[in-house]
Amino acid sequence: MNLGSDDRRRSSTAIKQAFRRADENKDGYVSQSELESVFRSLGNWSDEEFAMLFSAVDANADGKLNCDEFVDWLFQSAVRTAEEIEKEVCEVVKAAEQAGMEWMTHFNEYDADC
Repeated sequence: MNLGSDDRRRSSTAIKQAFRRADENKDGYVSQSELESVFRSLGNWSDEEFAMLFSAVDANADGKLNCDEFVDWLFQSAVRTAEEIEKEVCEVVKAAEQAGMEWMTHFNEYDADC
Protein backbone atom coordinates (compact mmCIF):
# COMPACT_ATOMS: atom_id res chain seq x y z
CA MET A 1 0.00 0.00 0.00
CA ASN A 2 1.36 3.41 -0.92
CA LEU A 3 0.79 6.43 1.24
CA GLY A 4 -1.15 9.20 -0.41
CA SER A 5 0.58 12.56 -0.73
CA ASP A 6 -1.50 14.10 2.08
CA ASP A 7 -0.76 11.16 4.41
CA ARG A 8 2.92 11.28 3.57
CA ARG A 9 3.03 15.04 4.14
CA ARG A 10 1.32 14.77 7.55
CA SER A 11 3.52 11.88 8.61
CA SER A 12 6.63 13.65 7.37
CA THR A 13 5.71 16.77 9.34
CA ALA A 14 5.22 14.79 12.57
CA ILE A 15 8.52 12.97 12.09
CA LYS A 16 10.38 16.19 11.34
CA GLN A 17 9.01 17.77 14.50
CA ALA A 18 10.25 14.82 16.55
CA PHE A 19 13.60 15.02 14.75
CA ARG A 20 13.97 18.68 15.73
CA ARG A 21 13.40 17.70 19.35
CA ALA A 22 16.17 15.09 19.07
CA ASP A 23 18.56 17.77 17.82
CA GLU A 24 19.62 18.70 21.35
CA ASN A 25 22.22 21.28 20.35
CA LYS A 26 19.95 22.77 17.64
CA ASP A 27 22.60 22.61 14.91
CA GLY A 28 20.17 21.15 12.36
CA TYR A 29 21.61 17.65 12.62
CA VAL A 30 21.25 14.68 14.92
CA SER A 31 24.62 13.33 15.86
CA GLN A 32 25.28 9.68 16.44
CA SER A 33 25.43 10.32 20.20
CA GLU A 34 22.10 12.22 20.15
CA LEU A 35 20.36 9.42 18.28
CA GLU A 36 22.09 6.77 20.36
CA SER A 37 20.77 8.28 23.58
CA VAL A 38 17.22 7.99 22.20
CA PHE A 39 17.59 4.38 21.09
CA ARG A 40 19.47 3.22 24.19
CA SER A 41 16.70 4.62 26.42
CA LEU A 42 14.13 2.64 24.44
CA GLY A 43 15.83 -0.73 24.43
CA ASN A 44 18.96 -2.77 24.70
CA TRP A 45 21.07 -1.94 21.67
CA SER A 46 24.58 -3.28 21.34
CA ASP A 47 27.25 -0.97 19.98
CA GLU A 48 27.34 -3.05 16.80
CA GLU A 49 23.55 -2.93 16.30
CA PHE A 50 23.46 0.81 16.78
CA ALA A 51 26.43 1.37 14.46
CA MET A 52 24.63 -0.62 11.76
CA LEU A 53 21.43 1.37 12.28
CA PHE A 54 23.21 4.70 12.19
CA SER A 55 25.17 3.86 9.04
CA ALA A 56 21.92 2.78 7.34
CA VAL A 57 20.32 6.13 8.15
CA ASP A 58 23.40 8.28 7.42
CA ALA A 59 22.98 8.11 3.64
CA ASN A 60 25.77 10.55 2.82
CA ALA A 61 28.16 9.04 5.44
CA ASP A 62 29.05 12.39 6.99
CA GLY A 63 28.64 11.13 10.55
CA LYS A 64 25.48 13.11 11.27
CA LEU A 65 21.87 12.94 10.20
CA ASN A 66 19.97 15.67 8.53
CA CYS A 67 16.21 15.58 8.74
CA ASP A 68 15.73 14.47 5.13
CA GLU A 69 17.98 11.43 5.64
CA PHE A 70 15.95 10.39 8.65
CA VAL A 71 12.55 10.91 7.01
CA ASP A 72 13.64 9.14 3.83
CA TRP A 73 14.93 6.19 5.83
CA LEU A 74 11.67 5.82 7.73
CA PHE A 75 9.57 5.91 4.58
CA GLN A 76 11.85 3.49 2.72
CA SER A 77 12.31 1.00 5.54
CA ALA A 78 8.73 -0.26 5.45
CA VAL A 79 5.48 0.59 3.77
CA ARG A 80 3.13 1.67 6.49
CA THR A 81 -0.03 3.69 6.68
CA ALA A 82 0.03 7.19 8.12
CA GLU A 83 -1.82 5.86 11.15
CA GLU A 84 0.84 3.17 11.73
CA ILE A 85 3.63 5.71 11.50
CA GLU A 86 1.84 8.13 13.80
CA LYS A 87 1.18 5.38 16.34
CA GLU A 88 4.83 4.35 16.27
CA VAL A 89 6.03 7.95 16.68
CA CYS A 90 3.63 8.42 19.61
CA GLU A 91 4.88 5.22 21.27
CA VAL A 92 8.49 6.33 20.91
CA VAL A 93 7.65 9.77 22.29
CA LYS A 94 5.84 8.31 25.30
CA ALA A 95 8.68 5.90 26.05
CA ALA A 96 11.20 8.73 25.75
CA GLU A 97 9.14 10.93 28.07
CA GLN A 98 8.98 8.10 30.62
CA ALA A 99 12.76 7.75 30.33
CA GLY A 100 13.09 11.44 31.27
CA MET A 101 14.14 12.72 27.86
CA GLU A 102 13.36 16.40 28.20
CA TRP A 103 13.39 17.21 24.47
CA MET A 104 10.33 15.00 23.90
CA THR A 105 8.11 16.50 26.57
CA HIS A 106 6.51 19.04 24.25
CA PHE A 107 5.84 16.73 21.29
CA ASN A 108 2.16 16.45 22.14
CA GLU A 109 1.83 20.19 21.49
CA TYR A 110 2.12 19.30 17.82
CA ASP A 111 -0.06 16.21 17.85
CA ALA A 112 -3.14 15.98 20.05
CA ASP A 113 -3.29 12.18 19.52
CA CYS A 114 -0.11 11.57 21.56
